[in-house]
Amino acid sequence: MTMWGINIAGHVSGEFGLGEAVRANIRSLEAAGIPFVINNFTRSPHRKQDTTYENFSQSNPYPINLIQVNADQVQAFARGVGKSYLDGKYNIGFWAWELPEFPDEWMAAFDLFDEIWTYSGYCQDAISRVSPIPVIKVMPSVCLPTPTISKSALGLPPDKFIFLFTFDFFSIFERKNPLAVIDAFKQAFGEDERVLLVLKCSNSGRFPAQRQAMQAAVADSDNILIIDKVLAREEVNALLYHCNAYVSLHRSEGFGLGMAEAMFYGKPVIATGYSANLEFMNVANSFLVKYDLVPLEQDIRPYKKGNLWAEPDINHAAELMAWVFQNQEAAAQVGARGQRDINLLLSPEARGKHIATRLSVRSWASAEKIQVSPPPLVSICIPTYNGAEFVGEALESALAQTYRPLEIIV
Repeated sequence: MTMWGINIAGHVSGEFGLGEAVRANIRSLEAAGIPFVINNFTRSPHRKQDTTYENFSQSNPYPINLIQVNADQVQAFARGVGKSYLDGKYNIGFWAWELPEFPDEWMAAFDLFDEIWTYSGYCQDAISRVSPIPVIKVMPSVCLPTPTISKSALGLPPDKFIFLFTFDFFSIFERKNPLAVIDAFKQAFGEDERVLLVLKCSNSGRFPAQRQAMQAAVADSDNILIIDKVLAREEVNALLYHCNAYVSLHRSEGFGLGMAEAMFYGKPVIATGYSANLEFMNVANSFLVKYDLVPLEQDIRPYKKGNLWAEPDINHAAELMAWVFQNQEAAAQVGARGQRDINLLLSPEARGKHIATRLSVRSWASAEKIQVSPPPLVSICIPTYNGAEFVGEALESALAQTYRPLEIIV
C-alpha cells in the first residue's frame, strides 16, 4: 500500500513570482494537513535566497508529483530529475499562461503529465483549448505577516500618499506595462508633492532598452521613485503594507499576485479590469480600469504577433487614481472589502480544502496507477426545495468538516 501524500517541486527558494506561488501552495498543503515533501528546483536566472522553506528532500516518496514549473521549463526539469522521478506517479503540472492562445512550441510538455493545474479560470480557458488532459483551476493562497520594517527604513517619506506598483522585468515589461502607470500618475497629479509613485522592479539589467524607456519616462519627476533591485520578502511585504494604494495597468495576468497581496493588507487597488485578477477583484472591492482588446503588433518573447491583450484606458486610470487620493476614507472602505474577500477566498485553509478534495478525487480515480486506497465516502443529503443556495450551503458545510470525497444524494 502506497502512503498518502504529495511531492511538491518548484522554485521554492526563488525570489520571484513562481517561487512565491509554489510557497503559497505549500502553505495550503500545510493548512489542509496533507503530507508532503519539497523538491527544490534551482534552474532559473532569479536570486534564490528565500528561506521560508528549507526542509528540502532529494526523494519523492509519495504517489502524486505536483511539478510547479511553467510549460517552457518542463523539459529542463525532467532532464534534471531523471525518468525515475516521474515513473509510476500521478504527475500534475502547475502552469501559468497569460494570453488566450497557448504556444504551439510548448505542446510537448503535456506528454509528461496526467493533468494540469493553473492559477485562474482565465488561464484554464486558454490551456484547455489545446490540452489533451484535464486542466483544473487551483488558485494559490495569500497569507502575509504584519511587517516590522518601518517606512523610514525603506526610504519612504512619512507624509506622502504613496501609490505602488511592483514587477519583474523577466515577467515581460510590455505585459506588466509600467509606462502606463507612469503616464496615468503624471496625468492625475503632475508634480504634486503630496503624492509619490513608487515603482519597485527587479532584473532590469537584463533588459537595458526597457530600463532606459522607464527611466526616460520618469525623468525630472521628483514625485516618482524607482526601486530597482531584488528585495528580501520582508521588505516587499513592508512596501505593500506601507503604501496607500496599489496600481497595475497590466495588459494581461495569469493571476495577479501583487494585486492580491495589496488587497490582503487592505489597500485600495486600481487595476486593468481584464484577465485573471477578476478572480478576486470586482467593482465592489477594487477599482477596475476600462480597456480595449488589441492585437500584438509583433512577437514579444513567447507572445505572438496577432495575439490579443488589453490596452488600459490611461484617462480612466488617472481619474481613478485622483479619486482615491481625494476620497481617502471612501477608498479605504473599498480596500477593507477587498481584504475581507481575499481572506475568505484565498486563505490557506480555503485553498487547502480545495486541493485536498481534488487530490482525493484523483487518488481513487487513478488507483490502478498509483495504488492508493480511496478515502472513505461521506454521504450527505441536500435539500432542494428552495433553490441552489441551499445546495451551496450544504456542500460548503460538508466540505468544511471533511476533506473526504462526497456522495451527493438529492
